[in-house]
Amino acid sequence: MELLIMAYALKTACARNIIGVIPYFPYSKQSKMRKRGSIVCKLLASMLAKAGLTHIITMDLHQKEIQGFFSFPVDNLRASPFLLQYIQE
Repeated sequence: MELLIMAYALKTACARNIIGVIPYFPYSKQSKMRKRGSIVCKLLASMLAKAGLTHIITMDLHQKEIQGFFSFPVDNLRASPFLLQYIQE
C-alpha cells in the first residue's frame, strides 16, 4: 500500500519515470484462475500501473508469464545462479 501511495505522489509531482524495486512480489503464486477465484496478481499489476509506476525490478517471480500482466517493462532478476555459485564454493 505504501508503494502505491508513494508512486501516486511521485506521479502527481510530475515525475518522468517511477521505478518500483520490489524484491518479493506479493501474490505471485496467485497467477492462475482457480474455481470461483480471481487472478490477484493481475489486479496488483493494474493497481501499480494506475498508481503511476513506469518500470518494476523484482526478484524470482514464481512464473515468467506474470510479466505479461503489466503494461510497462518488468525486470525479473534471478538469484539462483548466485546461490548455486555460493553453494559450490
